Amino acid sequence: MLPNLVIIGAMKSGTSSLHRYLNLHPQIYMSSLKELDFFILEKNWKEGISWYEQQFVTKEKNIKIYGESSPNYTKSHIFAGVPERMLATIPQAKLIYILRDPVKRILSHYYHQAVDSKETRPLYEALAEKDNNYLLTSHYYLQLKKFLDCYPKDQLLVLTLAELDKYPAETLAKVFGFLGVDESFTHPNFSRNYHSSSDKTKLNNLGRFIGKFPAGLRLCSKFPSLFSEDLDYPELDPKIHELIKRELRSDINKLRLETGQQFSEWML
Repeated sequence: MLPNLVIIGAMKSGTSSLHRYLNLHPQIYMSSLKELDFFILEKNWKEGISWYEQQFVTKEKNIKIYGESSPNYTKSHIFAGVPERMLATIPQAKLIYILRDPVKRILSHYYHQAVDSKETRPLYEALAEKDNNYLLTSHYYLQLKKFLDCYPKDQLLVLTLAELDKYPAETLAKVFGFLGVDESFTHPNFSRNYHSSSDKTKLNNLGRFIGKFPAGLRLCSKFPSLFSEDLDYPELDPKIHELIKRELRSDINKLRLETGQQFSEWML
């Protein structure tokens, strides 16, 4: 069984919550492994179609929609050719692109990288780098256009995290209608938030050194007070805000024209 639904992104925009909400619906089966990354050449494309089909095997009855969620699919600046491979494999699939205020998404993305010790630069320095991942992942129109060049517009639904958070039942009813399943279905967990961010810790210098050795990360997790340090959520100062607005304004205006949505709650 191949999927007929793919949540294509965006990273740090509520894809985990949406994946879990949809999986609650009795007519929808979402892959147990969330980020399959199958259509990415550098990741799981080499596993082949049979591997992909196995991700959607279930004993559940009356399933109409089989889906997966891979935010990396809308990082065309890193992973090229995803929409083309998808079209060749699942041309009838419906796609959902869930978006977050680009400014908030960038802060969350940066924080995620810093927690994983993959980012050590100050935020402004990271965003000022030419063609950086944080800004390009938030070029939503750029990413969306790649899919619209392959798929009909009526097979793609654009949502926002804000509407999912504020109006979960109504937003999910819209999604269910788009997918052709029972729109009246509801569940108590639709109000549960799976994507909140809070202050976390990252490995300190000693932890990063120990983590290079076999079993080092297990040692770090066993004694976090020795190998970790607190990491505050990044602050948005006016200089950073202006940089983001300057870099994204044109793309987001194109997105507004393409979708007919104003995204009025966004900070640009």
